[in-house]
Amino acid sequence: MTTDDELGRALVESLTYVGSRTRTPPGLLERLRADLAPTPTRRVRWAPLAAAAAVLLLLSLAGVAVLRHAPDPVREPATTGAPPTYGSRSAASLASARWSTLPAAPIQGRGSAVGVWTGARLLVWGGASPSSPQQPLGDGASYDPVARVWARLPVAPIAARSSSASVWTGSVLFVWGGFTTASGARASDGATYDPVARVWHRVPPAPVAGYQQALALTAGGSVLLVTTPPGDGAHVVHLQAYRPDTDTWTRLPDLDLPDGHPALEVEALSTGDRLLLWSMWAHTVPVDGNGTETTYGIEGFTYDVAQQQWTPNGLGGTSVSAVRGPLWTGREVLLPAAPRYCGGCSGPIGGDLTGLRLDPTSGARSNIPHGPVDDGNPTDLWTGTALLALDARGSSGSSWPGAAAVWDPATGGWARLPDAPLGGTDGVVVWTGRSVLLWGTFSSGADPAGRTGGLELG
Repeated sequence: MTTDDELGRALVESLTYVGSRTRTPPGLLERLRADLAPTPTRRVRWAPLAAAAAVLLLLSLAGVAVLRHAPDPVREPATTGAPPTYGSRSAASLASARWSTLPAAPIQGRGSAVGVWTGARLLVWGGASPSSPQQPLGDGASYDPVARVWARLPVAPIAARSSSASVWTGSVLFVWGGFTTASGARASDGATYDPVARVWHRVPPAPVAGYQQALALTAGGSVLLVTTPPGDGAHVVHLQAYRPDTDTWTRLPDLDLPDGHPALEVEALSTGDRLLLWSMWAHTVPVDGNGTETTYGIEGFTYDVAQQQWTPNGLGGTSVSAVRGPLWTGREVLLPAAPRYCGGCSGPIGGDLTGLRLDPTSGARSNIPHGPVDDGNPTDLWTGTALLALDARGSSGSSWPGAAAVWDPATGGWARLPDAPLGGTDGVVVWTGRSVLLWGTFSSGADPAGRTGGLELG
């Protein structure tokens, strides 16, 4: 290895360290890391790049802002597949946002794909074809919204699949599990993808493989994989940690659930040093010979990463009627509007749905008022200062195209946004810090066959 190569490697490591501890502009560190990395066909002119990296390092360590940027309210991914963002948009600025169409992607449209924002690019991988029966897919692509350019990802070392657990760690995309056949066979393996080196790596087998449901989040420098055992009626939730830097797994303490409260579904989010988890349980017993009676509820638990300990947190209970895609703002938990959980009962979903905001320290809670698209099962995103609800799938009855609205927690009011020009099905939705990117299978009333393009709201 030459002296230039050694210097480049040291600078890349320094930039990675700075990026994990400071607020820097979107994509800046990733682009510098890419420029600093030598390749067999390109020699790097180190002097100017080293000077730029050194200035960045010194300014960051001195606590000086490299560029004027809005504070980063979330230092860890708040939910599965939702990375930290640098910069935010207020409800007022989003109210004047406009939709635009993305260029066509080099891969076919799909649903149930992995989709994450890296700070510079959208990464999409896997998913299921829109045709029936839906077939799992094993290709992917990246999209640079600044250059408006797509690029194919290298071939992954794992089989094609859909509905995988995934998360952006800050340096690599983590993918695990998912459906490998149209009939629903589950995979119990995974891989990571480094977008700077453009390299996939197959991760070693996890200590606990079989599962019914899987969620991936990050905390304490590790990927936390939350799984429930196969089948219904399990009174335990498994937790295991994977460290990309050492390529190792650690089995963490299980969450043992109360008797008679088996988890049928779980939701979770990371606050950086803690994991907040909601267990939705149901228990059915026979009554009067031929009948049955079902009791159900939602319970909340906290996992302390440093103490490696589970405790009840009081964030469930009778005042929490639904948990779907919980969001962490950096100060409080937002539970977006969702149909009331009733333990698998049948019946009308109902309307006028409302969300909830929770203080994880005091347990205080207050309602998020009913929003214009809350009854359409939208995708909800936290922009850093506002809650954005998107029904771009056109899933609420006959509504076409999809609708969007933004909620301002400071004023408590909702504002309608322009309708999306295209509808879609189960696509990827990410917040970039400046705009929303949607990609999947989109079509219009005049073009129901589908497209490989996507949408941006910004």
